[in-house]
Amino acid sequence: MENKRSKLGVCATWVLLAAAGNAGAEEAPSLAASPALSQRGAPAIRSFGRLAFGPDGVLLIGDSATGAVWAVDPGDRAASTSQEPLRVEGLDRKVAALLGTTPDEVLFHDMAVSPLSQQVYLAVSRGLQQTDARFPVPNAAADASILLRVNAKGEIAEVPLKDVAYAQAAIPNAPTPDQTLWEFKRRSFTITDLDYAEGRVLVAGLSNEEFSSAFRSIAWPFDGKALSTSLEIYHAAHGKWETEAPIESFLPYRIGGKAHLLAAYTCTPLAVFPMDALKPGAHVKGTTVAEFGAGNFPSDMLLVRRGDKPFILLANTQRPVMRIDPADLEKNPQPLTTPVEENWGTAGVPAVNLPFMGVQQMDRLNDKHVLLLMRSTRDGQMRLASLPVERI
Repeated sequence: MENKRSKLGVCATWVLLAAAGNAGAEEAPSLAASPALSQRGAPAIRSFGRLAFGPDGVLLIGDSATGAVWAVDPGDRAASTSQEPLRVEGLDRKVAALLGTTPDEVLFHDMAVSPLSQQVYLAVSRGLQQTDARFPVPNAAADASILLRVNAKGEIAEVPLKDVAYAQAAIPNAPTPDQTLWEFKRRSFTITDLDYAEGRVLVAGLSNEEFSSAFRSIAWPFDGKALSTSLEIYHAAHGKWETEAPIESFLPYRIGGKAHLLAAYTCTPLAVFPMDALKPGAHVKGTTVAEFGAGNFPSDMLLVRRGDKPFILLANTQRPVMRIDPADLEKNPQPLTTPVEENWGTAGVPAVNLPFMGVQQMDRLNDKHVLLLMRSTRDGQMRLASLPVERI
């Protein structure tokens, strides 16, 4: 099973990294800080919009407000071998009490689990009531100005980033603050997802260019060069080719032994791009392989393994979690190039609806459990819940 923010399918890089992080005893000594973090102090992060983990326990932060990716040392590199679940009920109430606000003001932007310590990182803001959008987008409601950490006991604390080792990579051609996308601030979509894979930090989002849907690739350690590619897909629910909507969540994955980018878009097409086609300055048309229904934002993607069998999970705002069999991607599915025939219709690669609603984020907790950040349909409260891999 893979870690969400090292979602490299059958690519071995992050599998080995995660295994190394879990190889020692519970009280194993901490790793040294990454030599890739060349600065020290308080990084000027304006929004913790997207979170991921890179090598050596480095936390990657997608900051749309600044238009940059930050890499920081959270001081959390002691390996854990625990295979226990984690459950935190009333998470929004506990976070609200910590921040001195009310649960209806707490907005969760992203979640990432350290592949070394299994501690949970949450990007949050006080801002849920600042939007009246039909489909609220977290960074459009408020910038995630708070970074929290949850330990194995369910204890929540703010993560201080006042004297840490860090590095920064600027995002080229970020949208300007006055640009809009639908009813939202385009700047909020500068970084919609990020990941680390095979020596590079991968970033999806928007640019300020004519074809604004963008994919960036940044060498690790940061070298000051962020390579950018513009993207285009056929949107079967809209019945047209589109270059404006950003990737909402992506997964690097090998199909037929070749590296691809599996990309989920709003409303909800699933497209694939050959990685070797995503070259600097290129404009690339993806292959749309599925349409999972309009009126929905995909919120997260995760690769898990049940024994030797891999599955891809797709969490959504208006739909249950979907399970996709990668074997269906290996069959070279027919591209979607015509509109779906009915409102809310689906087409292409099949998906199984799992009985989990209200899931906002997912990540690998350990070899036996997936961690879900979800809103209970019973009492409306946010919680962290562990899903046994054997049940997927």
